[in-house]
Amino acid sequence: MKLTVKIKHLVLFATVTAAVFILLLQFISPRTEIEAAQQQFDNGAAGSKERLLRLIDTTASGKQKWELIRKNIIETGSETAATGYDIYVGPNSTMMIGDQPNKQSLSLSDKLSYLEDYLQNGPSDGYLVRAARQLAVYYQTEGLPDQAAAVLDDGIKRMKEAYQSYEKNELLLQKASIYASFEQYDKAEEIFKQLGDRLGANDWDMNGRVARERAQLLISRDGIEHALIYVDSEIAAYRKSWNAAKAGKPDQESGTPAALEHLTGLKANLEYFRNRSGGRLATVSGTIMRNDGTPLAGVGVFLRDESSANRSVSEGDPYGTITDAHGHYEFRNVLPQDYQLNLGLSFDQIDGWTWPVNYDDWLEVEQGGKVIRDVTMHPLLELISPVNQQVVSGQSVSFQWEKVEGAAYYALNGQLQTRNGTIGTQLVSHIPDNRIELTLNKLYDHKFGISYTDHNNWETVDPVTLLGFANTDNRFSWSVDAYDKNGQILTRSNGYRLNTDTLGNLPFFYMKERRMTTPDTLLMKGRLSEALALYKRAWSDNAGDVHSLRMIIRLLDAQALLSRDQTGEELPYLLRMMELNPSESYAYSILDAYYTQDDWNSYTDFRARYAHLLADQFSSYTQSVYGIVLMKQGKLDEAREELRQGLLKDDSHRFVGIYLAIELAAGSSFDNVIQLAAQYPERSFGELKHPDWRLLTEEMKNEKETLPSDVYMKDVQEKLSWFIANEQEKLRSWIASTGSSPMKAFIQALLEVN
Repeated sequence: MKLTVKIKHLVLFATVTAAVFILLLQFISPRTEIEAAQQQFDNGAAGSKERLLRLIDTTASGKQKWELIRKNIIETGSETAATGYDIYVGPNSTMMIGDQPNKQSLSLSDKLSYLEDYLQNGPSDGYLVRAARQLAVYYQTEGLPDQAAAVLDDGIKRMKEAYQSYEKNELLLQKASIYASFEQYDKAEEIFKQLGDRLGANDWDMNGRVARERAQLLISRDGIEHALIYVDSEIAAYRKSWNAAKAGKPDQESGTPAALEHLTGLKANLEYFRNRSGGRLATVSGTIMRNDGTPLAGVGVFLRDESSANRSVSEGDPYGTITDAHGHYEFRNVLPQDYQLNLGLSFDQIDGWTWPVNYDDWLEVEQGGKVIRDVTMHPLLELISPVNQQVVSGQSVSFQWEKVEGAAYYALNGQLQTRNGTIGTQLVSHIPDNRIELTLNKLYDHKFGISYTDHNNWETVDPVTLLGFANTDNRFSWSVDAYDKNGQILTRSNGYRLNTDTLGNLPFFYMKERRMTTPDTLLMKGRLSEALALYKRAWSDNAGDVHSLRMIIRLLDAQALLSRDQTGEELPYLLRMMELNPSESYAYSILDAYYTQDDWNSYTDFRARYAHLLADQFSSYTQSVYGIVLMKQGKLDEAREELRQGLLKDDSHRFVGIYLAIELAAGSSFDNVIQLAAQYPERSFGELKHPDWRLLTEEMKNEKETLPSDVYMKDVQEKLSWFIANEQEKLRSWIASTGSSPMKAFIQALLEVN
């Protein structure tokens, strides 16, 4: 069959083909190029940052351009001091935001022109608000409040009032906050007045935020007393309108709005500090740098009190700022109390570096004080062996790492992989050299904490955490911390290593010297009761089977912990283990068993026999518990000294209440006890309420002034004698039968010390 194609059809086909080709060149090809550049940037490829920015400037269409700016500029920025960081680091926590540690980050200098472009020419959307806020934070950090206010005004002008009223209020509130932070109080007050005119009674969230910000202004400008009057009135107004709204909506959920909770918490704090400090505020400042002298700009710095130290940094926190170009930060008008410093960092700032801070590191901010706290980042120390998936052979493991200048000693930590992540523990402390050899038997003996899925069912315990280093199928890791002679951490090996230049040796190794036994296999299958029975049978058949004895002890311990049935069944096995295989960990377990059973004589005798195994000079907890045991035996002078030594080593001061009770029982005056309570304040993470021993003892002193002194002190001595003699039922009966009083509050707090 013969086909005939006319010339005009060929011309039409060629024209259409050319048009499609041009379309591909103009739209599809740039889109493919942009996607490729974005992927390379996300994967951290060399040169990809410059390529991506060049494409934003030249190739991208308007829509593509704004999409790229949103994704790479605005979404990774900081609208407040509290947001926009990859890593948040504090003395007791480290948190990574997101899951892209290899993604590159753009500096503020990279971002500024694009933020300005979006603010002036981008779509009038939520991203425009974020761009304005990020620019304002930048100018605020640079000490330029008027420029910060100007970009917020530009954002406000571009907002559509009918649809973006909340966004306008957001920008106005930030503007007021910036002026207040630079002590331009009149300008800030003018904006607060504008917000008051704009907001209705039902704008719960914004009303609460405005009240908190204005309260901070009043604290700084007029003092705590004026701020208290204002907060009190705001709480009353807020509660009135909230109750009225609830009355009109019977189906509305009960509870207290977050804003009201913040205001009532602020009121309680202000009342506390007014009574304590007379309203005198403090200043906290410092510099964040690397140990080579390089300042770190753009680092978030946060002061966290003990009620917030254990939760994530949030925008509502009262003390947050960003370091300037010189790495400097400053907080003025700080309420006097104890704080922990937290940092917000980018991956680039922390990659290969660490902030060496001790777990219980606190800033003691006193009334009218000026606290300077500098932070110096140090390079992560390097591990030498065992590393890189090494399979350990022989009867010991030789751990070695690089020496650290100025280090007086090191601590070795071990970690193992569990079904939910990793779990770790300290293996050896106070190692004088940069190496240590541990026998496999010592590692097998080392007990990890347990992980479980149901706290009412001991058989849900992850068997990996029970078998520990004896599991030949598990991969183990290790890390090292270096300390100076004063016990201050200098650096560590464990941290963020995100690039090939900082990766170093991987701290992973295997231990395959032993063979898994039949009960081991049952244990790893989650059949814990069956495994326990077989371990007991193996131990019965072979009294030298240390591994089976070890696993009996661990399984019984896990069973007792989750069933909350401290029968002491494991104690005979522990005592036998001490005969066969004496070690520090088993000695501590035996002491704990005697303590749980209130067997003070056995505790003291055993401790004396095995003192050479115990690291008492390094353990504040063990020293304090021994002080309590001595107290229960009526040895008050010895008990007082042990507890005092424990307090000196433990910044949480968890046993200070018992120390104060012994001081009172020994005849110390209330003035002396109040001074000790101030010297050793108890600190507890994440709890809004905990014993304020200084306040409790002050109130007891005031109560004593209203009664005959000898009668009151005789009553105090009697109740303390009951506590010392462990006559808790007698104490609880007295508490139940007596009315509210400072003495009762003190005794109740004592009974809750753990």
